[in-house]
Amino acid sequence: MGGHPSTFDKLRVGDCRASPEAQAEMKNRVRFTRKERGSALMSSLALTAVLALTMSGISLLATSHANLQRTDGDYALSMQIAEAGINYELNYMSVNHTTCPTTSTSMPGAVGSFSVSATNADGSAWTSPNPAIITASGTVRNVTRKIQVSADFAKLPLFAANAVVYAASGTQDTASYGVFGVKNVSISGSANCVYGNVGSNNTISLSGDGETKGYGVAVACGPSAMILNGGNLPSTRRTTTTTPMAYPAVSTLAAQKFTNGFTTLSSVAQLLAQAGRIRRFVGTSSYTLSPSNTTLANWPIIGTGATTLNHTFVSSLPNSSIILTPGDYYLTNLTLQTQDNLILDCQNLSTGGPPGQINIWMAGNTTNDSFAASCAGVSNDPKMFRIYYGKSATISVTADSHIQGGIYAVAVGSGTGTGATVSLSGNANYTYAVLADNVTMASGTQVSLINNTGDGGISNPAVDPMIQSAFGVNIGFTGQWQELVAAGRSRVFADGSNN
Repeated sequence: MGGHPSTFDKLRVGDCRASPEAQAEMKNRVRFTRKERGSALMSSLALTAVLALTMSGISLLATSHANLQRTDGDYALSMQIAEAGINYELNYMSVNHTTCPTTSTSMPGAVGSFSVSATNADGSAWTSPNPAIITASGTVRNVTRKIQVSADFAKLPLFAANAVVYAASGTQDTASYGVFGVKNVSISGSANCVYGNVGSNNTISLSGDGETKGYGVAVACGPSAMILNGGNLPSTRRTTTTTPMAYPAVSTLAAQKFTNGFTTLSSVAQLLAQAGRIRRFVGTSSYTLSPSNTTLANWPIIGTGATTLNHTFVSSLPNSSIILTPGDYYLTNLTLQTQDNLILDCQNLSTGGPPGQINIWMAGNTTNDSFAASCAGVSNDPKMFRIYYGKSATISVTADSHIQGGIYAVAVGSGTGTGATVSLSGNANYTYAVLADNVTMASGTQVSLINNTGDGGISNPAVDPMIQSAFGVNIGFTGQWQELVAAGRSRVFADGSNN
């Protein structure tokens, strides 16, 4: 090494004693080394703190973003679940028709639950066949959203609207078909009467003086439709349209209302249910409808007897009377005689349960059926009783039977084959409407779409609110969707919603 070594260097090479200058230099060197090491530690700690704060901030930001994303997802999902509640209620009402309790349930396969209820327009519990207001809440974790829609029975095109009907005074009012035969209508003999219009997609055959009764118009629907005979029917009561009426088959209506159509109706569960709704009087002392005066009729639940309503069974009951309470009934055979009494307890007086429609669905064979019994409808409301005849056969309504309700017997419609025939004769009286593949009227029969006064005129030209959907079986959304916001939340629209 060049130059003279320093005192410190001398110490390093083995001097045993150090001068004061060497000792001072050594102390300074040690002091400087410690300062350098402390400075590096402080820098490292500062960097670590900065990195920790940065990572903490990133973590907080990520957590906050995740929570916000989850809340946004819950907000959107809660609306979807509320919509699912609306759909649930629409389906429930379509299947049950007469009852609609408040329902709260979780969503299978999804986080969340809904609560849904239906009311009439005035806020009271919904009753069929009124339009409904459906309210549903969807909840996902801590987020709840509520929506409200209006609903009504589906308007199937089963009656023609705004057709001309003549009142007793000769003035014109609006009403619909009292009788319609997709393939044929035949009115013959004397004293037949239709208070309402008569229509067909094919042939309307009028003979005798029957066509002069009533105040309806004969309507030939479609390019090949025609009105035959009817010399006594003035031209002012004849008309044609270029478009045939389209009526769905009974099997189609059954498939719309029940999960598997007639398969569901004829299932063991359905037959057990209908057996539990068929009643009889307890004894012979009183024939007033009440829970104490009636009991189950011991209706068969297996075999052909489970779907056969006939004179043999009814005549074995007190007063030869069988009582049907609200619900859907499946029959394959119907043969009732003049001695029999069919009581339609639409008000459910015999059980004390809720009132509702009584619907008889018929299918399963091509055997003809007959109805000559006395038919009493407690409600006197023809909207509450329907016969859906889906057999390619004939159902004959005879004698002095007076049925209040609608019969819909379209088995094939515009398809091939003869289809179903409704035959009215022998002073049979039907209040409401008869729609079928074929309709025949003879010997003083009457169909009154609108109740008539003693002078034979139409006393009230107002159309029954269910005429346009008399045989509609589904409840559907009709509009007025809105989200109901909680108190304190901002309200964008005048109706109080944000949508």
